Amino acid sequence: MSARTNYTFQFLTRLSALAPILLAACAGETDAPGALSQDIPSTVNVPGAGAAAPTPAVNTPAAQPAGQTPSTPTAAPIPDPTTPMPTAKATPPIPVAPPPQFTGLMQTGAPNHPLATFPTGEAQRAKLCERGRNEMRDDVVINTFCGATPPTITSVTELQTALGVGFQVNNNQRFTFNANTSSLAARGVNSMVPRLVMFSNANGATDRVAFAFSRGEQAIELIARDNVTDRLNFYFAVYSNACNEGSNCKAGDMLSPDVESKFTEISIYPQQDLQNTTLDCNACHLVPAAQGATRVLFRMQELQNPWTHFMRNNTQGGATLLRDYQAMHPAAETYAGVPGNRVAATDPAQLETFVRAQGDGNQPNEFRTNQIEGQVRNSAAGQPANNATPGTSAQWTTQYNAANAAGNIVLHFPYHDVKAYELPKQTEFTATYTRVIGTPMQNELPDLREAFVEERLFEISGINMNPALKGQDLINAACTQCHRSSLDQTLSRSKFNVNLAAFSDTMGGVQTGAERDRELRTAITRVSLPPTDNKKMPPERLRTLSPEQITDLTKFFCSQMSAMDAECQATMAVSQ
Repeated sequence: MSARTNYTFQFLTRLSALAPILLAACAGETDAPGALSQDIPSTVNVPGAGAAAPTPAVNTPAAQPAGQTPSTPTAAPIPDPTTPMPTAKATPPIPVAPPPQFTGLMQTGAPNHPLATFPTGEAQRAKLCERGRNEMRDDVVINTFCGATPPTITSVTELQTALGVGFQVNNNQRFTFNANTSSLAARGVNSMVPRLVMFSNANGATDRVAFAFSRGEQAIELIARDNVTDRLNFYFAVYSNACNEGSNCKAGDMLSPDVESKFTEISIYPQQDLQNTTLDCNACHLVPAAQGATRVLFRMQELQNPWTHFMRNNTQGGATLLRDYQAMHPAAETYAGVPGNRVAATDPAQLETFVRAQGDGNQPNEFRTNQIEGQVRNSAAGQPANNATPGTSAQWTTQYNAANAAGNIVLHFPYHDVKAYELPKQTEFTATYTRVIGTPMQNELPDLREAFVEERLFEISGINMNPALKGQDLINAACTQCHRSSLDQTLSRSKFNVNLAAFSDTMGGVQTGAERDRELRTAITRVSLPPTDNKKMPPERLRTLSPEQITDLTKFFCSQMSAMDAECQATMAVSQ
């Protein structure tokens, strides 16, 4: 059980006396007033329970083979949502002990943050602009922050505006939300805390950019296409809020609208600054030679209709996720810069159009959404709305195994069910959120990200490792994303490689003998570090090894030494 999971358990236990109040707190919502709500409703209409589900504002051409035109959904029957609970009568709050400090996976300023020792603020902006000048970059990020009057950014919406996307710029509607991802945000995304992807006009002549954000971590991923060279430039923006002073942020700060505004500082790091860290953009976006010509690309694993883990108001799975979001978040709440009464306009078809326009319609091991989602629905009654019985899919199993084959694990495969989170946790978290958000009790909020189906975590974007994996297979699954030969072999992290015969010496050669043995000892040390240690491998943010798997890797690394050191001799003696 992770530290955050343990916190959630303790917190919910203290709240057990509030069960009647919590269950009654799930009330329906009404559209917030305003002109924007007149053409796209803020709630999903369900066939059989009212008007038919509205068609999104933008329609796209019919589905074609990868690399061709984007697909158009056919509306599927959507099961009736659970009847809302009655509104609770006013009840005096019961005092609850303050929750422990919010651990966060990347809390800005924390000692274990991957960029804890990097320059910040104006010092980092100077480095960013120097790189932009030296490399003659011409993209919207460099042009925005390195001009004569760089903007002051204090919120998510201000950054969107500065980069030319968002509702503050021509009422931009090019955005989508997803509820399960294989990205850096894999551990922190579900329908209660979805991930926004916002992007510019797919066919714009200049300043094309994509923007990704989810609550819980003070970070924003940016991809900008160079206006001159047409290359993709990757950036990682990190910001801080007032609660970061003294590392005092709690769930109420990080998982509420508060995390999206009142920035005290923002720092933007180009890919080149990140490449020897666990935030290296190439780890996900550089396609190895084994999967085609080595190149960087926009990633969208669920590229085609019905875009399984993306919210959309007229696909069966997408509408299920959207209803779960709307059960928690009121229509008046802006989320990631999207007004609450516009969230239902989330449209992955537009992201598909954007990705294909960049020439990236051929995604490695693309998640076959239509086949997988259909097979899951047919395998278990109640899917996708009720995932108490996990679904099964032969198509998913085939692709999951292919994704986990040696040399292929750049991104782990998304989960087979539409929902990757547990219904009881969702119910509890929704009730708590609606009760405390925006009140003095907001810091009672539990960690909304800890809602995964615990026993299936090894199938959910590779968060846990499959318990059946041993030795080299376990190394491949846990480490290929960051430690493979197709990445820069001059970096210090290349001293470890999933190919144990290819440990780089960072100078064009490979380590052998005692030098390689020392690197294996370093690997043993790092897999054994506590989850909060910045040198822990694999990083807790990406993968979790069980104690048994750590023991297995320790023995395996020992067995691969040319001459076992004393610690390995003792370890192997105990195991015999």
